[in-house]
Amino acid sequence: MYRRTDRNIRRRAAQHHRRRRLRTLQPSHQKRGEHVDYTRFFERFYRADESHNSSKEGFGIGLAMARELTRRMHGDISASWQQGRIAFTVTMR
Repeated sequence: MYRRTDRNIRRRAAQHHRRRRLRTLQPSHQKRGEHVDYTRFFERFYRADESHNSSKEGFGIGLAMARELTRRMHGDISASWQQGRIAFTVTMR
């Protein structure tokens, strides 16, 4: 996923009992974000927009690595559509 640097990014942190949650909301170029399968963002080399595909190898692995590292620390990471933005949420136990 590519992010424009001229957009406002929001971050929120919270703790509920022994669980900690960090949520990042960032603007999206997706016009119909509520209809996107955000679970696929964590697949290696996944491209939500075919126009962003590259012939270079090695791109599109960042979110897959983030999920693997988060799970190894007994947490989880997810993506969803909220208030016209993509929300990435990390929950740690």
